[in-house]
Amino acid sequence: MVRHLRAVLDGPKVLRRKLRTFMNQVRGDGVAETLPRAWARLNKLEFVQIGVRGKILPWRVRTLKQPGEPSPGPDEVIVLSVVRNGLPWLHTFLTHHRELGVRRFVILDNGSTDGTLEHLMAQDDVVLLASGAPYRHYENTFKRYLCDRFANDRWCLFVDVDELLAYPGMGHRSLADLARFAQERGFNGVVTQMLDLFADAPMSEMPDGTERDLRDICRFYETQDIARGIYLPHQSTAVPDGIQRHSGGVRRRVFGSDNNLTKVSLFFNGGGLVPFYAWHHTRNARLADFSVALLHYPFNRQYREKVLEAAATGRYGWVTTDEYRGYAAIMRDNPGLSLMSPASRAYEGAERLVAEGFLAISPAFADWAGINP
Repeated sequence: MVRHLRAVLDGPKVLRRKLRTFMNQVRGDGVAETLPRAWARLNKLEFVQIGVRGKILPWRVRTLKQPGEPSPGPDEVIVLSVVRNGLPWLHTFLTHHRELGVRRFVILDNGSTDGTLEHLMAQDDVVLLASGAPYRHYENTFKRYLCDRFANDRWCLFVDVDELLAYPGMGHRSLADLARFAQERGFNGVVTQMLDLFADAPMSEMPDGTERDLRDICRFYETQDIARGIYLPHQSTAVPDGIQRHSGGVRRRVFGSDNNLTKVSLFFNGGGLVPFYAWHHTRNARLADFSVALLHYPFNRQYREKVLEAAATGRYGWVTTDEYRGYAAIMRDNPGLSLMSPASRAYEGAERLVAEGFLAISPAFADWAGINP
């Protein structure tokens, strides 16, 4: 409630500042160039996403299923996600995080038509909600709503259905152990670095993820096209040594995109921390002195269809739609596109990512995970 009120009260002040910026851009670039950018920025403002739409969203959400006892304990991590047509990823997504000890998933469906709802209704550990509100307008509103309703004052992992958390020591340390370790050291946010994984075959020839575990199909990755730079604290504490911002990766090599790969997806939702600030980051966070990986599996047999649909409908908003249109331009002419290159190598675990410098860890974390840094 305090977050919503603060966002509303700050709104007029922010609008005046943005209006001055907008008028300056109109003078320099013209209306046709400036209006789409101005609308995208307005949509991302805190007082729009949280202050205005945060008041509307509860009336646009339906609870389809809410499991009874046993509820997760206070030290357990809740996994939250917003999904649309996620059936090819669901088996792998649920299996992987259950293996990390997760006992509760909170998932909001945003218009699935592929059997996602039916699959999730059959899962005993899933809280399932649905909303038809447009994702391009309500993306962060959805996420804050789920956190505040189902995971207040506790650790959350907020990930997409094609993302799997991975960290050194995960073979013998649960996700709850990881959160507990971070909290005992005074941290309430953990930087997550996205790593794209893909198959050694064209996407059009891949087996369906509903039939096989995607971890067995998409076993390859690259790091040579990942750009590293300064990770800004985003109104949080100073960034610990070794924590960097990543961008690009295999999508830069194949599609020419410069997509951001760094987020704070694992955090304690309380004590003043504000999640999904500056879209994928946090405010008032005490960031951990180690990073973990988000293994990203978007490149399945249905990826071409998803790209073409996203480019045509603008579902993900103006900036991301431009990215998808770039993907679509290449995929239309390459129906048998494969992401493999001479630099591709098989994924061997998060410990290997530390050795390659993709993940940063502190001596204390190395000792906790039982690895040699």
